[in-house]
Order: sequence, then C-alpha cells, then structure tokens
Amino acid sequence: MIKVKFFGLLRLDLKSEGVTFDASEVKDIRELVEKLTPIYPDFHESFSDQIIMVNDANITSLKFFKTKLKAGDVVLMLSPVSGG
Repeated sequence: MIKVKFFGLLRLDLKSEGVTFDASEVKDIRELVEKLTPIYPDFHESFSDQIIMVNDANITSLKFFKTKLKAGDVVLMLSPVSGG
C-alpha cells in the first residue's frame, strides 16, 4: 500500500486526512496525481501546487513528478504557506 496524507489547507478543503492506493495502481507521483483527480475532481489544479514529500524527502530533491513509488511509501501533501 501507498499512503497519501493531506495537511494544512488542503486537508481542510478536501475534508480528508488522506487515502491509500495499492502499490500496483501508481508507479510515480504523476500517476498519483492522476489517481487523486477523480476522487477529488475540484482540486486537480491544487495537487501539483502542493509541497509533496515521499518518505520525508521533498520531490524537488528527488525526481519531481517522475519520483517512483513502491509499497510502503508514505506521500505527504502539504499546502504551501506564505505571508507578509
């Protein structure tokens, strides 16, 4: 299983703490975002704007949306924070 956990404003907007997928259903972050879209259709644009972590590593330090996923991975999606 691959666990996806939502945090911040995204969690509030989706009204969900997260979802799980069978590891055979998603091979990378790009496919994960595609799988999330039918579950949360109003938020498709939002998913790619989030801070995405795979096992505590930001995908920007990995292979971005080509980051591979495997059974046991935990994906965190956090709302970016800004202020002034």
